[in-house]
Amino acid sequence: MPSQQHEVKSAMKKWNKEGAPEESQAQYHKNHLKNTLEDFSEQIRHTMGCCVVMFVSHKKKASQTLSITLHETKPQNARKRFSVSSGGIKEWTAAGFESFTEWSKTEFYPSEDEEDAC
Repeated sequence: MPSQQHEVKSAMKKWNKEGAPEESQAQYHKNHLKNTLEDFSEQIRHTMGCCVVMFVSHKKKASQTLSITLHETKPQNARKRFSVSSGGIKEWTAAGFESFTEWSKTEFYPSEDEEDAC
């Protein structure tokens, strides 16, 4: 029994430190990410009066690939979402999306050089 308890505690610590296993994360974001982002941004807007723009990335099941999206609060008074509200903002969004994509690649798939630099 003590070894089982030790195993369970060890698994709990690993889960709390590293998060869910990749397979669980993949299934969870497949089924819940869109609604979770919408619920989160609506809660922030409703309770705190904030507008939210988020770049979101996660690994895809195929090896070495990512899913990158931009999520933002639905406008209440403006005619357009922030990311498409003007030409300058569209350029900013595109540049930010590209930069976030490059950063996400190094976050999810670090090269040996980057690991050595940390």
